[in-house]
Amino acid sequence: MLPLPLLLGIGFVALAVYGSVLVDFQVAQPPVVPQNAKQCTLKVLQPPTHCGPVGSWAAITLNLTVTSNGTQYDRLGHFTFQNVETTVYVTYYASSEDNPPAKKADLIIPLSTLANNTGDEASVPPSFSTNITLPTNTVKVFAEILASGNAQEEFWYANAANQFLSNLPDGTTYGQGPFREVRLLIDGKIAGAALPYPVIFTGGLAPSLWRPIAAYGALDLPSCVLDVTPFIPLLVDGNPHEFTIDVVSAEHDHAILQNWYVSGVLHVVTHSSSKPTTGKITTYDAPLYAETEIAGTLGQAGTVSITVKGSRKLHVEAEIISGSGELTQVVWSQELDYSNIQLYSDNATVQLMTGGNYGNGTSNNTFSYTDSAGNYYTRQINAALNVITFDQEGGNLARWHSATSDAVGWKPSVQDHSGQVRLPGVSAEVVQLSPPTDCGTPGSWAAVTLNFTVTSNGTQFDRLVWRTSTPEPTRGDGIIWTYIKDVTQYIPLFAKPGIFILQLDNLIQPGLDGVYSGKASQLTYEGESLATLQATYYSSSAKHPEAPRSDLIVPLSTFANNTGNDASVPPGFSLNVTLPQNVISVFAELYASGNGAEEFWYFNVDNEFLSSLSPGSPLQQGPFREVRILVDGHVAGVAFPYATIFTGGIAPPAWRPITSYGALDLPTYFIDLTPFVPVFANGEPHNITIDVASAEDDHSILQNWFVSGLLQVYLDTSPKRTTGEITSYSAQPFASSTTSGKIGENGDINVTVTATRKIHVEANIVSGSGELVHAVWLQDLQYVNVQNYLEDTTIQNVVQVSSGQSTSYHNNVLTLIDNFSYPVGINLTFLDSSGDNFVASFNHSYNRDLLPFPARPRSNIFENQLAVSFFDITPSGNSGNGTSSNVFDYSDSEGNTYHREVSAALNKITSDLQTGSLATHPIQRSADDLSSSAATGFAHARLPRGPERAAGK
Repeated sequence: MLPLPLLLGIGFVALAVYGSVLVDFQVAQPPVVPQNAKQCTLKVLQPPTHCGPVGSWAAITLNLTVTSNGTQYDRLGHFTFQNVETTVYVTYYASSEDNPPAKKADLIIPLSTLANNTGDEASVPPSFSTNITLPTNTVKVFAEILASGNAQEEFWYANAANQFLSNLPDGTTYGQGPFREVRLLIDGKIAGAALPYPVIFTGGLAPSLWRPIAAYGALDLPSCVLDVTPFIPLLVDGNPHEFTIDVVSAEHDHAILQNWYVSGVLHVVTHSSSKPTTGKITTYDAPLYAETEIAGTLGQAGTVSITVKGSRKLHVEAEIISGSGELTQVVWSQELDYSNIQLYSDNATVQLMTGGNYGNGTSNNTFSYTDSAGNYYTRQINAALNVITFDQEGGNLARWHSATSDAVGWKPSVQDHSGQVRLPGVSAEVVQLSPPTDCGTPGSWAAVTLNFTVTSNGTQFDRLVWRTSTPEPTRGDGIIWTYIKDVTQYIPLFAKPGIFILQLDNLIQPGLDGVYSGKASQLTYEGESLATLQATYYSSSAKHPEAPRSDLIVPLSTFANNTGNDASVPPGFSLNVTLPQNVISVFAELYASGNGAEEFWYFNVDNEFLSSLSPGSPLQQGPFREVRILVDGHVAGVAFPYATIFTGGIAPPAWRPITSYGALDLPTYFIDLTPFVPVFANGEPHNITIDVASAEDDHSILQNWFVSGLLQVYLDTSPKRTTGEITSYSAQPFASSTTSGKIGENGDINVTVTATRKIHVEANIVSGSGELVHAVWLQDLQYVNVQNYLEDTTIQNVVQVSSGQSTSYHNNVLTLIDNFSYPVGINLTFLDSSGDNFVASFNHSYNRDLLPFPARPRSNIFENQLAVSFFDITPSGNSGNGTSSNVFDYSDSEGNTYHREVSAALNKITSDLQTGSLATHPIQRSADDLSSSAATGFAHARLPRGPERAAGK
């Protein structure tokens, strides 16, 4: 089952008001779902109550999510953390031409207690033994052994030799010496040994040393691998053989204390022939125990010095003849050395505080990794007093690591190069989502929605969540917003159990203290509610029939299973997709949003005129952007994106409490790839690329856009392969564009950029059942952007219109239509030369007639928002106010209608009128429940300008 968030563009509608808390919302139609159908709601995401403040958790992203707070010893599990609640997920990575199937054993046999209700490692002493019967055609066997010392054996390397123990003060250390050897025996004979790595757990010796950087091995205990292939002549007789794992010391009795945890597996390779393997062991030289030497001295003032040495040699050879007669000479040898020196003196003291323990530490770490596949990785990371002071990575495996603590009760932070302190926020929540069983057969529902309620107090930037963003919070009573998203078109995903991921990154630093949490009645922290995400399934009936759906949903994403899995471009994002051979139609849905230097792409100036503008004016690469999808390198379709303005964009007060359209529900774009079915149906992988291009000569853009998508795939009832041919293809690699402009005598600059795009693809498609479909895909898109920079750029105007029509016909039947117009006009006037005081006005519209693909109804949306805002940036805090007037109309082919006119001024809703068939529960407002009029506590405004005057994130 594929992770859901790679497919869901989650955006929503606010539905509630909570006292004086500021309610942020977006003007849009309510979800079109059956009003009287049975609903089955599952609570999908709910942060735990026992893991500290929301946003303070430490997360480990090796398919293992961990949270902890309080004080506790470290605990040993399959992975070692301190007092953790864990959830582990298994991820399967599909092989391809670029990523061939991994080499693997034919059989894995456990060396464990086989317990099925707890960890199945064995505690030794005494030794652990199990009987194993191998296939008679076995040709290779490798044993992987896991072993870790605990309790009296946790610091085995500090245990004193027995002959000197009486010379040490009582309680100094344990006996049985510091030498340990982990042995594997087969039928009582030594098959291999390991001298273990001294793992120091996060509570070991001095806990403050391991915060926030754990000792190597504490989070991933090393294992040892032994080749027991030379013993195959003994093991292939079809009878059980005893495998024993134990741990021994260098003392006379070779005994150890309590206890070590041991377990292991056998990686078994069998021959293609079923005939028995034969052979013989030709050489065996393996003493039962390692050779050891213990020496020591007693010095003045009670000083004790102890030296323990050990060595192990093992050599085994065998001739192995497979069932097909192939002879293999196998040699297995080991040569291991050990040395331990201990010095005990009387001038050391230990102080224990009954009121609580405390301490600090420093840590310098250098790590290097290489492998035979050409991968390499280096990392140098230092910490002092619980803070990362330096972190540098290199190599092809390098990626940014957020430092998280594995020590209970500490809240480490990471100091990055900008001087901002980053604390771990709610970065990604991964849960298992299974369909309900009391709303009919899974997948037969009439509709499915998601509801996500969040509160925040303080100051904070807006944050992208899946394919939406958060409102910026306010100080005082804070804000609350509720998202409801119609996800009926993704029923093929919700019909099966799968991984569900919510990602909400956050940044905590001086001036940004707003923590995003959510609303749940039984889940609170210091009066703040925590997050609730609910999925509601509407059962079908005669009145509310089962919703139409595609047969298969294929993601276009990074396939990350522990975080959001959109891709950052540039460069373009590509992946290989193999569709079933009986595919008959394919529709792509694309998600794309500009961020960072591309957040205000429509304000970016053409490179030709950049040098004529004042430093700190808008960025380069021009204002035109085109989202492209390519199939095997050929442009298959494009989108001229809508200019989404997030809640922290340009003038934050303009978007309180009514966000700009699209900020909470980013529009997606639909492309009919059905004319490419003759290519997809050959059963081979095909490369699909999503990228974003400009109108500049090199078509490059700045960093970055987040893109992802999915394919809605329809299959024929016959399993026979679909055939056909593309009969017409007309699509240039890039849009046609023009740039013109002039510079006035007074320095005023006017720039106009235009672009057009035409695509025409036709194909004849013959399904396995013999039906002929003639598919036609057409796009005719237009774009114009006019920028005026006046009075030394203190006045900046942008007027942009993206418009056009995309249509597809299957046998002359309209299958997809996207007739859109996205006009936006922005005036930005700076009131002084600092750029910290300005007035902004917006005229922003979204007009779209959309039939996305056959499973969804055709809808028509008209939305217009007029907003004006004043904003003042000061060292003591930012302030401002704004007004907003909104008109929204929705209708669809199923007869649903919705109309809303809503206005706000100074953080208050001043009028709100809702009508239409979907306005069944209009929001009732009175003077007592209007949003707070506080106009302070804003984060810095993010402005469409370069770094010399930029103040945002």
